[in-house]
Amino acid sequence: MENYSLQSDESVIYKGDVSLIDKNGSTNMILTNLNIVLVTKNKKLFQKEEVEIETYPIEDIKIYDNVPQIKIEGDVVEIYFTSIEKKVRFYSKIELHKFVNAAVKLLTGKSMAKRGA
Repeated sequence: MENYSLQSDESVIYKGDVSLIDKNGSTNMILTNLNIVLVTKNKKLFQKEEVEIETYPIEDIKIYDNVPQIKIEGDVVEIYFTSIEKKVRFYSKIELHKFVNAAVKLLTGKSMAKRGA
């Protein structure tokens, strides 16, 4: 959250390091109650570090039949927004499932266990 400032009514639900399929550099993913924030830092030789902040509102995530369109394929999570699709690679399966469970609970109000029962 080095370069992202939370709004007064915004709280962090998940935070972790990921890599974006379509970008170079290290990326920090932040899931808040309002947004998914991707802070990508790209360090080039003999240049100042570039920081890019992408913010996607939670309400822009597509939902079909009360199921958020967040799909897992191996170590990659695909998040389908109304206007774009983001593919994010996680470094561990544990972190991947922490993010997906937190996002599904945020969007539906129910944990994955309750939804599956």
